[in-house]
Amino acid sequence: MLTFFGLLVVAAAGSLSPEYEFNPRNFYRDPCPDTRNGTKCSALDNYVWRKDEAFKYEIVERNREYPGLVGYMIKMTSQKWLDESIYVVQKHQSAEWIHWVTMWVPVGERVRDENLLDTAVLFVDGDGNRNDAPSWDDLFITIGRVYTRITGTIYVNIKQIPNERLVFKNDWKETRTEDQIIALTWRHFLDYPDQPEWLVRFPMVKACLRAMDMAIEINQDPREVATGLSGVELKRWTVAGASKRGWTTWLVAAVDPERINLAAPIVLDILNLKENFKHIYRNTGNWTFAMYDYWVEGINGRLDDPNLQLMADEIDPYEYRERLTMPKLVISASMDEFFQPDDTWYFWDGLPEPKYFRLLPNAEHSTSASGLSTPHFAFVLRSMFLAVNKGYSLPKFSYRRYDDPVAKNGGIELTFETFPKNVYGWVMDSKTRFRRDFRIVGLRDNDKGFYAGCEMFDCPDELPPGYPDKKYKRVPDSKKTHMQFENPEGAYCKESMKFDPDDFCTQLTKMNMTGVLDEFILQHKQLNPSWNPPRIDPTEFQVQLHVAKRIMATQTGPKTFVLELDEAPDAYR
Repeated sequence: MLTFFGLLVVAAAGSLSPEYEFNPRNFYRDPCPDTRNGTKCSALDNYVWRKDEAFKYEIVERNREYPGLVGYMIKMTSQKWLDESIYVVQKHQSAEWIHWVTMWVPVGERVRDENLLDTAVLFVDGDGNRNDAPSWDDLFITIGRVYTRITGTIYVNIKQIPNERLVFKNDWKETRTEDQIIALTWRHFLDYPDQPEWLVRFPMVKACLRAMDMAIEINQDPREVATGLSGVELKRWTVAGASKRGWTTWLVAAVDPERINLAAPIVLDILNLKENFKHIYRNTGNWTFAMYDYWVEGINGRLDDPNLQLMADEIDPYEYRERLTMPKLVISASMDEFFQPDDTWYFWDGLPEPKYFRLLPNAEHSTSASGLSTPHFAFVLRSMFLAVNKGYSLPKFSYRRYDDPVAKNGGIELTFETFPKNVYGWVMDSKTRFRRDFRIVGLRDNDKGFYAGCEMFDCPDELPPGYPDKKYKRVPDSKKTHMQFENPEGAYCKESMKFDPDDFCTQLTKMNMTGVLDEFILQHKQLNPSWNPPRIDPTEFQVQLHVAKRIMATQTGPKTFVLELDEAPDAYR
């Protein structure tokens, strides 16, 4: 505070957002305060903090069945994403995003921790849109109730991240869900990078922030305080979620580092998006079946498109890493069918401390088997939550990863500040040396070099006849333009706004393609009309058991340990 000639001048923090500076009343808060690390202010920042008239909520039910706890079942409308000229949520035929949010609050003295009154955990969850509230016995609602009881903090579960199923008005596919939605919006951005709000991560993140704001309002509502709630503002938040919700977890921490003091993304470690996508392809020599929705939309063939970096600037958590200074617990699965166990090589060193990585042995993307080989990661999350919020010390150590091509070995050297109780690791071999493939599922004989379909195609300089014009948008325009596809006879058939394989084209009807192959062929035959994929029988999938075995580390110094492995003669290790 400065005084000049009797004039009181208060130095206020500025904003990195020109839109906020011009009209701050249009925002819930400053999206990009200049007190943050770095100078980044993205379209995502502005979108998630911009006010939305659609935001509202209603407490549908209160649950006082469990001593010391009160549960709230809340129906929340987080926003209106885009508008009905582009898509609608199939269930309620509008572009408003509706969520079921469950909130468990400790109210009993035996449950509530007075040192954690201003803390809460947000768990980001999925599920399709529904009219009825989820059951109180829902898995993650039950987990939340137990978590509140054993920690003494508030637990908030938000479902329908993202809202689904969605019906896009000018889409070859009738409805979309999960990766199908994400892939479509990625493709749209790659074609039209001036429309970043098409990226579905934007509303996914915004919905989470509104759930946090809503929980704060409820916890401070005088009517609820009268029934036992603390009335304290929730200022310290932990955010967690898995897979697509894990990606959302990263971005919630990135756009709200002022409130998030612990982030726990689960099975989402593909930061540094472009390099890790290429890494996946190098490891397996092809695209995993789990990437199918992205391959269909042509994303995998555009990794070097300059617009992909523009997309990463908006939604790749690695591009926000300067802000991610809060403690981070990254949980991944060693047998994940989406990602690779060594993805961390492409982003870990760039993340600021404190950071902890747990790779679950003998677990795939769902992590359903994660508690069989080691204690379940939920216990680690609880311990870290309590350490961060109650001031307990976190483990401090440094490590070095190394490999020696001459000696044909490699390992990890760890040095601790405090002597550890024990140090052990896990070793796992691939089935053969044909691929660096540790997925739990693949195609039969995949380990011997069997490929289904063709290699990733290269788009020709001149688009083949029948390919949609690059200027074509997926929203109806004033000219009522329709996409067109060429059948082998050279005639064109206009696409209806909703895909029907029986009516779409005579040729597709003759081919009698169904299910997933309908989508596969529609997209790829636009680029290569002469290509015909083989049909894949479900029996062609095989379980690939790469069982990880526990090994103990060797102590090499007072507080130094080494896990060293020799090269496997006939596999990747």
